[in-house]
Amino acid sequence: MEQQDKRRIRTYVEEVTVPSHHEPQSGPQHEEPPPPLEQKKITPAVEEQIKSILKESPPTDNSLVIYIAVAVVTAAIVLGGAFFYLSSKGTASKKPSQTPAIIVPTLRPSPSPVATPTAEPEPEPVNLEEFSVSVLNGSGVVGAAREVRELLEDEGFVVGQTANADSFDFDETIVRAKKSVPKVVVDTAVAVLGEEYEVKIGSPLSGSEREDIVITVGAK
Repeated sequence: MEQQDKRRIRTYVEEVTVPSHHEPQSGPQHEEPPPPLEQKKITPAVEEQIKSILKESPPTDNSLVIYIAVAVVTAAIVLGGAFFYLSSKGTASKKPSQTPAIIVPTLRPSPSPVATPTAEPEPEPVNLEEFSVSVLNGSGVVGAAREVRELLEDEGFVVGQTANADSFDFDETIVRAKKSVPKVVVDTAVAVLGEEYEVKIGSPLSGSEREDIVITVGAK
């Protein structure tokens, strides 16, 4: 702005010298051209004066608007760049690191085989009347053999005879049977007598015995 004002105000100090009048001389006279005008530069003092005047003079309206527009645009560019930089930096710092996903195969246990219960064969029905039974009194109590006889007959046994044992010192009731007699028959006799007596299974009878089952009644 100062340069424009300087260009407008160009001060020159010209010094004009007037040639002195000489007396006319005889003979032909040639008129000499006037010497060129001497152009002087502005002195430093004058130049400083001009600068001070330009500084004090207020800028025009157009220059003020240009200054304000340039300042606003510059500030907007600076603020926009700073905001973009900060936002991109914050986004980069908040971005979580991606860890590779590990796929673990799911192992399904193979079903264990279910054990099918084996059906036990039902025991064949046994006719208790087919086996002959003998009851001996080994306790010495009168009527003991008869009482055991009635218990067995009520269950389905057939008692052939009752008698006294070789002695009366039996504390337990002993049930003896041949090996040919099914176990279920022996167990049935023991279960019937066990409600009244302490029953025990004795040694098997020999095949030559007349009775299939011999029961010696002991003390209660």
